[in-house]
This record gives sequence, structure tokens and C-alpha cells, in this order.
Amino acid sequence: MSDSRNHPFLQKPFSVIGHRGAAGHAPENSLEAFEIAFTCGVDAIEFDVKYVHGELIVFHDDTVERLTTSNGSIDSFSREELSELRLRNGEQIPTLEQVWDIVPPSIGINIELKGANTGRPVAEFVRTHSHRYLISSFLVGELSQFKAIAKNVPTALLTRVHDMNVLGTAASLGVENIHVMDAVADPSYLLAMFNAGFTVYVFTVNDVARAFQLRELDVAAIFTDIPADLNPETLVDA
Repeated sequence: MSDSRNHPFLQKPFSVIGHRGAAGHAPENSLEAFEIAFTCGVDAIEFDVKYVHGELIVFHDDTVERLTTSNGSIDSFSREELSELRLRNGEQIPTLEQVWDIVPPSIGINIELKGANTGRPVAEFVRTHSHRYLISSFLVGELSQFKAIAKNVPTALLTRVHDMNVLGTAASLGVENIHVMDAVADPSYLLAMFNAGFTVYVFTVNDVARAFQLRELDVAAIFTDIPADLNPETLVDA
């Protein structure tokens, strides 16, 4: 079993990661959401990165209507037009650089590669912007491209399915972590991941009782939308 206390990203026995900052408390992937997560005492934040018109932006969807006051494909906006879009709280869509600028040194950064052609530019970014990083994705090709450049940064394969083939894919990639969706994170699946040597984080957990259960199952960390309600210190010390 992987020992989370020696993990290069989070070294506590059990950690709490703010999902898209604090998506249950403020617009996801906004600077406001990240600041709220920091005040809640999270061990790390997670957010999505896309590469659009030569710039790394922090945004989840392929279209903008759910998260902004506009509509259309995000790729259809010019760089100038992207800067004019507003999230539901009035903020601009942040760049990776802008998020990096506000993260305290004590809080880890989990970047999810959220689209095509993200692996290489994110690898170049983390080589020139020092912090404690974990890079994750559902996209095998993007993880491979990232790892070809930034070999020493820990990585994670994401999965929403209960499929033992995930273990082989993760092994072939050489990732340290598997991040599994809570709906399929049953004890036997988790045990198979542990026995294969992977550190396991579970997303997205917004129930305190479930967080305690996953801690008892030796999951190393959870992602939550509501870090104000799933206080990391409470979950660790109880």
C-alpha cells in the first residue's frame, strides 16, 4: 500500500482538497472560491486548466453558458473577448498565472488537464513557477505529454468507472495516484488500487459521514465543494 505520509504532494494521513476552489461556496474556479478555500484551511486546491489561444486559463466547461453571463464555445472567443467574459460573481476567467499568484506556499496545487494540448504548456509552467504540484487528468495522452517534460512532478489518473483496466493504464503511465469518483469508490476497488501501490484520492465528497468512512478505508484525501462544512482539522482529529 502506498504510504500517504511519504507522498510528494500531501504528507498527512488524511487531507482535504478544495474542489474547484470551494465550488459550493462561490463560483467554481474563481479567485473568490480559492480565497474561501484558503480560509477554510484546506490542504490543497484543485482546479481545471484549458489551453486557449496560447494561454492557460482556469475553466471547466467547453462552453461558457453555465459559468458566465455569455454563451458559446470557449474556443470561439478571441483572447480579448475571453478577457471580457464575466463569471457569475463578476470576476474575469482567471489565468493559471493569476491563480498561482494567490496560493499560499503551505497549500498544494492540483491542476487538472482539462482539454487537448494542455499537458505540454502546463509542464512548461510548473518548471518555471515553483510550488508543490499534483497534475491530474482523465486524458491519458495529456498526462503522457506532461510527464515527458516534468518527470519529477507527481501525477494522477482520474476515473469515473469501476474498471480494473484502470490499474494497468495507471501503471503504464507511471502515475503515483488514482483519483476515483465517490460513486464507484467501494472497498474492493479501493483495495485493488492500494495493493497495486497507488495513493488514492476520492472526488467529490460533500457529506461528513462519507468523509469519515473514506478516511477509515485508508483513502489519503478527498475533494470537496464545501470545505467550510468539511473542516480539515475536524476530519483529521476526530
